[in-house]
Amino acid sequence: NHFELSLKLINTITSRETAKYQHLTKEEVLKKLNDCIVNPTKYQINTDAFVLLSGNLKHNKIVELFNKLNLDLNDELLKNEELKNEIGLNQNTISRIEKDILYNKINDLVERRNQIAHGSEEVDDILSISELEPYIQFLEKYCQAIFQTLFEELIKQESIHIFQKIENVINTYGNKVLAFELENYTIKVGDMLIVETKEGRFYKKPILTIELDKTEYRELTIIEKTSIGVSVEPKIKNNQTFYIIKK
Repeated sequence: NHFELSLKLINTITSRETAKYQHLTKEEVLKKLNDCIVNPTKYQINTDAFVLLSGNLKHNKIVELFNKLNLDLNDELLKNEELKNEIGLNQNTISRIEKDILYNKINDLVERRNQIAHGSEEVDDILSISELEPYIQFLEKYCQAIFQTLFEELIKQESIHIFQKIENVINTYGNKVLAFELENYTIKVGDMLIVETKEGRFYKKPILTIELDKTEYRELTIIEKTSIGVSVEPKIKNNQTFYIIKK
């Protein structure tokens, strides 16, 4: 996506279709694109390329932005329990409601903003402070859910590119201890453990303790294949997948 979208950004800059990108040059875009190829360990992406959208940021436009990241935002938001509770949804009603209707408060605010900004004479139902409160409460949950989606996607990408899967998990104990086999690795208290749930959610947990043969270590270097135990904050389960950072 980055390559194709960067080309579109260059075309937009070259044609000067909008003043939005006057701060950019095609040379800057090409340099970042080239750096991604020749220097994959240290580069910056063309973030502006991912927001080449016109129009107001109604819910469907926000969904389009996330599509460029290969994320189905509608599906991800419906995994967020706090947002579902705010909207008043349950599994029986979700499938029968259009997604744009679920988030109509955002679309309504956009329409109201447009009417006021463009001097429309049709604005005769300006919201009072008390009427605004439900909108504010909804937007807080909505934005938190979007942030959570992005944060989990970041952890997911880290699990692919920066971390390695623990192949030989022995067991979990008390929802907080993970026993597994390790070799040719130095593990330390404070190292991060990525947890992938069976539902495909991703979390990070710092390692709190390390134990080998009933002895605790702050740091432990393993050469040959050895079974160790680490503890983290609850809850972890046997049906989850675990990752440790590549070293």
